Amino acid sequence: AGLFVSDRPLPQSESSNVESAQLADRAVAIVAHRTNAVDRLTVSELRDVFAGKVINWPEETRRIELYGLSRNHELAGWFEQKIVGPTREARVRRRTSTAEVIEAVAASAVGIGFVDVAQIGPAEDRVKVVGLIPPDAERVLTPSRRRVPQDYPLAQPLLLYLSPEADGTTREFFDFLAAGGGRESLQKHGYVPSPPHRRLGGPRVSFSSRSAAREQQESESGGFLKEGG
Repeated sequence: AGLFVSDRPLPQSESSNVESAQLADRAVAIVAHRTNAVDRLTVSELRDVFAGKVINWPEETRRIELYGLSRNHELAGWFEQKIVGPTREARVRRRTSTAEVIEAVAASAVGIGFVDVAQIGPAEDRVKVVGLIPPDAERVLTPSRRRVPQDYPLAQPLLLYLSPEADGTTREFFDFLAAGGGRESLQKHGYVPSPPHRRLGGPRVSFSSRSAAREQQESESGGFLKEGG
């Protein structure tokens, strides 16, 4: 008793005196063909691509080809909810695994796809992992199967909480996990371990709560893509 995990920060009203640590992330990576000149996207630009508002890469006449994980993959629904939302998505060519998405994107000069970061593996060299610029930020964040940057916008954290009423044994186990114990088990279950002792920060950005003004500002500041007709 006194130890629990969650994929979201506790409400402020419930977090008083509760110790916390981030153990790992489940995350989506965006991959493109290695020859694609685009190496970064804002979240707004990425949304426009998968919603079909942007249909061509710069200096490219062929239509963008979208690839992604099959709908029964747990990260597929999560990605589409966060990025596409209620907007009708463009046609996505579905594949059953990250390796198959990477294979398809590597074979298409106009391809882009979403994959499970933890499953990229050695095939990462066959494609380009596209960096993302979070809302209200300027830094480009690029994940890998070894590390998901803090504040990467397509990550879902695995958070560990310790109640102030926890006994000594439970507290020792919390300290063990927070210091990096059990990381191999996390990797086997599809997580990318966080650096030891990463303390819980603010909540991840909720795309659905962002204002229309911020969406417009972000879109204008990105400068990589233009909407197609």
